Amino acid sequence: MTEITEELVLDALRRVEDPSQGKDVVELGMVTGLHIKQTNVSLALEVPAHRGPAMEPVRRSAEAAVRAIPGVTSATVM
Repeated sequence: MTEITEELVLDALRRVEDPSQGKDVVELGMVTGLHIKQTNVSLALEVPAHRGPAMEPVRRSAEAAVRAIPGVTSATVM
């Protein structure tokens, strides 16, 4: 089994774009609190409060991107 590393997670998140800014969430500095515990990954996407509801599709995309990493059994993105 491939070890789940921070770099592997960030690489997956580089495919998740904020459509309003045309850049990925890593490039925009939105990823915070990345935590890996065995096969479980959690992180937060830091956005201004007024953009929270509009960013829900991006949050879901980020969660799916992390879940798609081989070996990840759960991914939580807040």
